Amino acid sequence: MKQARRILCGTLVLLMMVSLFSLLPPAEAASFSYNPGTRGVTCTALSTKASAYYSSSYSYATLSAKSASALKTSLATLMTSTHSTKTTYSNLTTYSKYSDAKAGSSSKMTLFYTSNAVSGTWDSGKTWNREHVWPQSLGSFTTSNCGSDLHHVRPADVKVNSTRGNLPYGYVRGGSYSTAKTSAGTVGGYYTSSYFEPLDSVKGDVARILLYCYVRWGESNLTDVIQSTDLLLSWCKSDPVDTWEMGRNDVVQGIQGNRNVFIDYPEYAWLIFGKSVPTDMTTPSGMAATGSSGSGSGGGSTTYTVSWGKSSASTGSGTVSVTAGGSAISSGASVASGTSVKFTFTPASGSTVSGVTVNGSAVSLSASGSSKTYTVTASKNLSAVVTWGSSSSSGGSSAAGSTATLVSSAPSDWTGNYVLVGVNGSTYYVLDASGSVTSTTLGSSSGAKTLSAAGITRSGSTLSGVSDSYVYTVGKTGSYYYFKMKGSANYLTYKAKGLTTSTTYSGTAAQWTLSLSSGAVRMRSRSATSYYLGFNSNLFRCYSSTGYKLYLYKVN
Repeated sequence: MKQARRILCGTLVLLMMVSLFSLLPPAEAASFSYNPGTRGVTCTALSTKASAYYSSSYSYATLSAKSASALKTSLATLMTSTHSTKTTYSNLTTYSKYSDAKAGSSSKMTLFYTSNAVSGTWDSGKTWNREHVWPQSLGSFTTSNCGSDLHHVRPADVKVNSTRGNLPYGYVRGGSYSTAKTSAGTVGGYYTSSYFEPLDSVKGDVARILLYCYVRWGESNLTDVIQSTDLLLSWCKSDPVDTWEMGRNDVVQGIQGNRNVFIDYPEYAWLIFGKSVPTDMTTPSGMAATGSSGSGSGGGSTTYTVSWGKSSASTGSGTVSVTAGGSAISSGASVASGTSVKFTFTPASGSTVSGVTVNGSAVSLSASGSSKTYTVTASKNLSAVVTWGSSSSSGGSSAAGSTATLVSSAPSDWTGNYVLVGVNGSTYYVLDASGSVTSTTLGSSSGAKTLSAAGITRSGSTLSGVSDSYVYTVGKTGSYYYFKMKGSANYLTYKAKGLTTSTTYSGTAAQWTLSLSSGAVRMRSRSATSYYLGFNSNLFRCYSSTGYKLYLYKVN
C-alpha cells in the first residue's frame, strides 16, 4: 500500500512539473540574442554569421558568374536547405521581441513602417500585430510556410497595418494621396486606392523582404505586390541595409537556420533580373562598388529612378509620357546615368499645363503644339509633378465673374481655389494674388485691396465678380498646404514675420497648417510655428497672435 502511495505521489508531482513547464515560453528562447543593430546606421560590413553562411560554392564570385535564372535557383536552394526550423504564426509573437528588438533592448521592440519603439510583450494584438509584407491575398500562403516565416512577417502598428491592408506597394506622392498614421499621429506611409508607399527609410526593407519571398518561397507574382521591378530595385538602392537589418538577419538565422541573402548581398537583386549592379551603391559586402558583377549582370553602371504624377492642386487634366534614350518608360523606371530623359505633358481639352516641378523645383518648359516638354540628362533620381489648370482660366477671364463662398466649417481636405479676405470695421480687403505680395518687414505693403477696388461685391457670405488676380490654388504636400497664385509660378511664403513669394512649395516657409476657429481661418507657418497669417488695419502679414483674423472664401 505504501509503495502504491509513493508511486501515486510521484506521478502527481511529475504531472504538476509538466504542467508548469508548459506555461513557460520556448526553452530555447533563453539562448536567443536581442537584435543589437541601430535603425538608419548604414551597414558597411558583413557580420561574422553572414560571412560564415556562404561557403565556397555559394561565394559571391561563384554565384555572380551564373546566369540570372541559375542564380535564382542557387539562392533558393541555399535559403531552403538551411531553413532547419519552421516557425509558426503563433510563436512569431515570442520570437519578434528578439529579432525586432530596439538596439539590443530586452523590453522594447521596433515596429515596421513607423520604426516606433513599443513593448515586445504580446498583448493579443492591442499594441502591435503581425504584418504580412507580401499580403496573403496576393500570395500562395495563409499563416504557414511563407505566411509564418520570421524573415517575412513583421510586427507593425495595428492602425497602420489596417490602413495598408493588402495594397501593393508603389509610388503615390506624385499626385493626390492620403497619409497612414498611428492613433498617436506617427506617419507610417502614404496611400491611394491603388498603392501603399512606405517611408523612405523603410523602402529598402520592403524590397528585400519581397525578394526573399519571391526566391525562397517561389512567390511568382512579384509585380502584383509592387508597382514594378524597376521600382523595387530603386528602393533597394535608395534605402541601403542598416545595422539593425543585418542584426535581425543574424537573430533570425539563430532561430530558423537560414538568412535573407538580399540583406547580405543586395547585389543579387539586380543579378537575378539580368541587370547591371549599380557601382555607386553601398552594400554590406562592398561588392557593388568593385564593379564585380559577374556574367549575370551585364556589367555595372549607375542608374537613377524616374517617376512622375500630378499635383493635388490640379484643376484640369492631361497625360504625361516620358522617354529615356528615345524609348518610352513607365513611372518608377530606372535609367542609366547620362541618359536623355524627355517629359511630355499633354493637357486634355479645356485644360492647360499650369506648371511643372522636378525634385520640388519649378522648371522651364518648351512648347510642342498644345503640349509642353522638359528634357534633362539623368544625373540623379528624377521626380516630376505637373499641375494642370483650366485653359479658360489661364488668361484670367474664366474666374472673372466667379462667385466664392465663405468657409464656415473646416473641410477634411482644404485643396481647391480660394480668395483670402480680411476685415477692418465694415471694409473688406482681399489679398492680391498677382505677385505683388512683397512685405518682409512690419508696416510695408502686403498687396491688400478693398473689395470694391478689386471689382468684387459681397452679399452675406458670398463674393461675386472674383477674378484670377485674387485667387489662390491651395495644394497639399504631406500634411501641409501651399498657396499658389493663380496664373503665376509663385507661392505664398513666410519671411521675416511678413510675406513674400517663392517659386517652389517644397520649402517649409511656403507650407502652412490650416484650421478654423469661430469662422476665421488659422493659417500657421510651418517654418515659424508661432506665427499666423492675419489681417490688421490694411495689412496682410504674419503675427504671433491669432487675434488678427483671416477669412477664406472658396471659389465655386
